[in-house]
Amino acid sequence: MKRLLLFSLFVGLCGNSFGDWPEFRGAGAQGFAPDNAKVPTLWSETKNIRWKVPVAGKAWSTPILVGDKIYITSAETIGEDKLHLTASCHAAADGKEIWKEV
Repeated sequence: MKRLLLFSLFVGLCGNSFGDWPEFRGAGAQGFAPDNAKVPTLWSETKNIRWKVPVAGKAWSTPILVGDKIYITSAETIGEDKLHLTASCHAAADGKEIWKEV
């Protein structure tokens, strides 16, 4: 089953002026952006969402933003006991998939 993963957190970070978001909770694992960051505080299915992409299974970790690319992982159960882990890379500007590895 495909689930829709919303990159709402990255709406304000894509093409940002303060750098990358390279790990869980951001640069240095601080959990916040600099004071000059312009990130939305409200969003919905249509408000402040730059793009959406279908992702098989469930999101497995925090999306990573480096330069103009976003990296995500997901996990999908196949059958009763097989788990497929997937890593994919998307263009930050429009969500276009650049590569995907299982």
